[in-house]
Amino acid sequence: MTDRHIIGPGGETVSVTAGVITFTAVVRLDTAREVDHQRHGGILPYVLRHPG
Repeated sequence: MTDRHIIGPGGETVSVTAGVITFTAVVRLDTAREVDHQRHGGILPYVLRHPG
């Protein structure tokens, strides 16, 4: 996920398949910091771009 789609309030339900197991999960971004992390492609890229 990138800036093309940021999850809104309340989250989003997604279906996940891993091998023969399928389940649904709610994906949420609860804080502005989580949204920033997502916009940068995850926490590691965010930290590498914003040290300190």
